[in-house]
Amino acid sequence: MNSPMVERDREQERDELPRRPRRTAYNFFAAVVPAANAGVAIGYLAVAPGDPLEVGVPAHVALRLVLLNLLVAVLLRSAAATDSAYRCAVALGRGRSPAVRRVAGWAEGYGGLHVGFALSATLWFLVMNGSMLRSDVYPPTCVAVNGFLVVAFTGVQISAVGPVRHRAPGLFRVLHRCGTWTVVGLLWLQMDFVLVRRHRGTFWAEAVLPSPEFWLLVATSALLVLPWLRLRRVPVEVVRVSSEVVELRLGLERARPGALTMVSRTPLGPCHRFTLVVEPRRGGATLVVSRRLDWVSDLVDFPQSHLWVHAAPALAGSYLGHLHRSAIFVVTGTAIAEGLARLARTGNSTELVWVVHGPVRAYGMDFVDRVEVLAPDLVIVDTSVQPDVDFLEMARELHSSAGSDAVGVAGSREVVREVREGLARDGVPTFGG
Repeated sequence: MNSPMVERDREQERDELPRRPRRTAYNFFAAVVPAANAGVAIGYLAVAPGDPLEVGVPAHVALRLVLLNLLVAVLLRSAAATDSAYRCAVALGRGRSPAVRRVAGWAEGYGGLHVGFALSATLWFLVMNGSMLRSDVYPPTCVAVNGFLVVAFTGVQISAVGPVRHRAPGLFRVLHRCGTWTVVGLLWLQMDFVLVRRHRGTFWAEAVLPSPEFWLLVATSALLVLPWLRLRRVPVEVVRVSSEVVELRLGLERARPGALTMVSRTPLGPCHRFTLVVEPRRGGATLVVSRRLDWVSDLVDFPQSHLWVHAAPALAGSYLGHLHRSAIFVVTGTAIAEGLARLARTGNSTELVWVVHGPVRAYGMDFVDRVEVLAPDLVIVDTSVQPDVDFLEMARELHSSAGSDAVGVAGSREVVREVREGLARDGVPTFGG
C-alpha cells in the first residue's frame, strides 16, 4: 500500500496538469489558417479600388474563397491525404536530430488544419452573406438560402466542439456528415445565384461553366461522394470473448494492420471507429470492442450477418512512433488492438505494455494466448493484482529503464492526458492517444 504522503504527492502532480490537453500543434494549425485568410482579406481590401469600408469584399470573391477553403478542408480528411501526411512526417524526421523529429511529430496535430480551413470557410461565408445583404441585386430567395446556410454552417461547427464530439461520437458523425452535405447542396444554389446575377444577359452555361467556383464545387462534391463509393457490406462473425469484450471478425479480403476502420450497422447510421487487428493465420481482420458500447451490446443480443465498413484514414497517430528508433507503448483495455497493430508495422523497436484489469477474466485465456503470440515480449500489468497503478510514474520508469527514445500511449482519455502531459514536462517525446 502507498503511504498517505505518496498519494498526496500524486494528487498534487495531477492537479498541476492542465485541465485540457496542450495540443500545441493542433491549436497552431487551427489558428494559422484563419490568420492567413485574414491576411488575404486585408490584402484584397488594400488593392481594391474605392473605400474598403464601403466596398468590402464582393460576394463572388467571398464565394470563391468559401469554396476554396471548403475544398481543402474536405481534402484533408480523405484517407489518402491523412496517410500521406503521416508518411511524409516519418520520412522527413526519422533518423535525424531530436529537434527535427520533434518538428515532424507536429503532424499529430494534422487535424487542426482541417478545423482551420473549415472555420475559414464559415467566416468567408459570413462575409459573403453580409455583402449580399448590402446589395439589392439578389432576390429574396437568395437571402432565404443564405439563412439555411447559416444554420447548416453553425450546426457543422457546433457538432465538432470537443464535448459534443467526445461524449457522443456517433451523433457527432451524423450531424457533421448531414451538415456538410447540406452546406454543399445549398452552395450549389448560391453559386448559381451569384454567378448568374454577376453575368446578366448570358446563358447559364456561359456564366457558370468557365468559372473557378463551379470546378471548386465539383471537386468538393466528388471528394464527399468518393468514400461512399468505397462503402462495403462485409460478413461479420460476432464472438463473445467474455462478459465485457467482443470480437468482430470481418470478412475483409485485404486489410492493413492498424488501419482505422469505420463500422456501422446501417449504411447511413452512426459510425464507430476502431483499429484493425490482422492475424495472418486466421485471415481477415478483427475488431476488439467493449460491450459497454450500447451498439455492441445490441449487436450481441441481436446478431447481424453483415456490417457496413466505411473508408477511413488508414493510419493512426501512433504511426508517428516510427520517428524514433525505440519506444515504449503503453495501452489500456481494448486499446491492445492499437498496440498489436503498432507491433505489426516494422521499422523500429517497440516494447508493448498492456495495463488491464484481470486479463484472463475479462478477455479469456484464448485471447490472451493469441496476444502473447503476436507480441512475444508483451508486459502485462494486471490492475486486479496492482490496483493503484500510477500510469505516469510507470511510464517514467519504463522509459528510464529501457532507455527508449519515446513513449506512446493509447486508451482512456484520462490516462492519455495524464501520461502525455506529464512526460512532456519531462521533455520526453510522446505519441499516440
